[in-house]
Amino acid sequence: MTTSSPTRRERLRSATVSEIKEGARRLLVTGGPQAISLRQIAREMGMTAPAIYRYFPSLEALVTALAEDLWNEVAATVAEATAAVGDDPGRQLAAMARAYRAWAVANPVEFGLIFGPPTPTLADFTTDCLPDDPGARFGQPYLDVFLALWQRKPWPTPRTSTC
Repeated sequence: MTTSSPTRRERLRSATVSEIKEGARRLLVTGGPQAISLRQIAREMGMTAPAIYRYFPSLEALVTALAEDLWNEVAATVAEATAAVGDDPGRQLAAMARAYRAWAVANPVEFGLIFGPPTPTLADFTTDCLPDDPGARFGQPYLDVFLALWQRKPWPTPRTSTC
């Protein structure tokens, strides 16, 4: 199956979406979640606030997309650290913990958005135990390492699950 490269319009749309999310992240970092404003982002980009609705149907959708990017960023950071230490689960867990903490310390406001108390704009951003959920993608490397540890020396596990 051949995949075609994105059209000029698709590339421009993708670049605009990225620029909007970058603006949202800047506002998040400087003023917290309540500082994220479609009007301010539009002003910084030289466009009107209603034009942003062509890319995100609401402020909540934008914050949710930003949160997903942050989940993916911390997950990639942890995965990279895990891969760098080889196959020993103990070393992997240590590397994962260090990478996670380093990301959290370097990005305290972003950490607060995705790991802190729920914000009203993220009410619909729940973890439903779906594999495509950003939280599930973030947690998968930890589960993989715990499984490897358990396979080496099993311990009792409960039979019930919330998923």
